[in-house]
Amino acid sequence: MGNLQQPAGELIHLDLATKPKARPNVNFSKGIVYMPPAYEEWRENMVAELLTSVVPRGPTPDGPMFLECRFGRDFTDFQIYKADIDRPTGVRGDLDNLLGGFMETLQDAGIIVNDSQIIQASTQLWTREK
Repeated sequence: MGNLQQPAGELIHLDLATKPKARPNVNFSKGIVYMPPAYEEWRENMVAELLTSVVPRGPTPDGPMFLECRFGRDFTDFQIYKADIDRPTGVRGDLDNLLGGFMETLQDAGIIVNDSQIIQASTQLWTREK
């Protein structure tokens, strides 16, 4: 994807719903791990939708990015743009894994019944000032 320096508030609309990330399947007799075929098909369709909906604007950006998403039953809206700050140091893991792990502990502690209750999450990697 190209250099997507989107102005704040400009969402890109995709006529395709986002699916939850699938868990890999394991075939022990063949010794292989693979993603479910329906998920792989959805990923291919989403990539095609992104390539036709997002106009590349130069080289793919590297470094910290801001991402805002809205997930609907039959659509995905998003904006993504380069952050003007450095990635915080000392924080291990990707944001999606950190959020998923924390939501599971909220469920395990009885603070929420199920992580499917969460309809909005504001997340950011952060380094505490000493």
